Amino acid sequence: MSSAWNVISNHIILDTVFAFCSPGTMVRVSWTCRTVYALVKSYLRVAYDINRHLSYFFPDPVAFRSLQARTATLIAGSNALQFFERTVYPDSDLDLYVPKPCVAEVGTFLLAIGYTFRAAANQEKDFPAEAPCERIGRTPYPGPIYNILKFEKQVGGENRCVEVISCLCPISCIIGAHSTCLMNFISFEQAYCLFAQATLEERCAIVCTTEPQRVRLAVQKYGPKGHGWTMLRGIPRRAALSGIVRVSLRAGSRTVNDARSWALPLNMDGVSTPRPSAAQDTYRVHDPAVLSRWRFDSQGGPPVRIGPELCWHARIHLFRSALLKYTYVIEDKTDMFEYASRFLNLLQRTKGARLGHLCVIHS
Repeated sequence: MSSAWNVISNHIILDTVFAFCSPGTMVRVSWTCRTVYALVKSYLRVAYDINRHLSYFFPDPVAFRSLQARTATLIAGSNALQFFERTVYPDSDLDLYVPKPCVAEVGTFLLAIGYTFRAAANQEKDFPAEAPCERIGRTPYPGPIYNILKFEKQVGGENRCVEVISCLCPISCIIGAHSTCLMNFISFEQAYCLFAQATLEERCAIVCTTEPQRVRLAVQKYGPKGHGWTMLRGIPRRAALSGIVRVSLRAGSRTVNDARSWALPLNMDGVSTPRPSAAQDTYRVHDPAVLSRWRFDSQGGPPVRIGPELCWHARIHLFRSALLKYTYVIEDKTDMFEYASRFLNLLQRTKGARLGHLCVIHS
């Protein structure tokens, strides 16, 4: 048996090597042969164990993920980035983006597993009274949001903090983050890194805001003196950067499952998903975020500048209806009218259907 085989067949050695590899490097290594492919796949299954990742905050991660499936709750912020980076930031909390009608259910779940609601000065002390409230104000979080509810729990002398962010559309908040390195999220079934090459391979990000508070937060926390990303304040008009801009950060239409994203399927063992009573055996519930479509560029409307360069950001429209449980992100009105037309035609063929109010919100 060769020395090389002794190395690649030793899981302790391989796990140590893979721990220093980026996801892209591991994928390229897996292309070498079937044996190495199987070893990489085995490592990824362990390294990206979502239940282990969530066990820091939840004694039963599967129960929480079942709650995610029922409520379209998305995990975002630094916690989603830590999951992709296979690391843990000290004293980091968990940000849950929750559609407003589902906030009471998520908060009740947290209270039931030992968390305590910590009301801010302008909030009701009792969570059930605060859950439906709208306290819109200027915060470091992208909008549209209605409220931020903080829950804390002591575990082994350490403080666990979960922030429930009540919002209209979770995915719109995530793609409105202050920089591209934070445009990642975890649903009940998959984890998504929307700028995978730039974020995980090149550790490069574009600052996507002109608000001074958010710019400072992005640079201080995630820049070279923070977690180590190169923070670009706009993209030079002549694309003077390397091929990174032309591939991972280039302008254009985006979806969560396109070629620039990394969609990582998660272990679904034990996770309960909502199922309509008339569903067929092949019916599969997905998080509404998977239907999102938007445009990432510096065009549209008056130019927004950071210094000498245009500020790049996601351009979206929010589509909602009284007949829909959730609000959806679409790229433009053309898509909206097409989808709405198909939807209304289907309703007209459904016995007893009532037409609801359809609207588009510009963002």
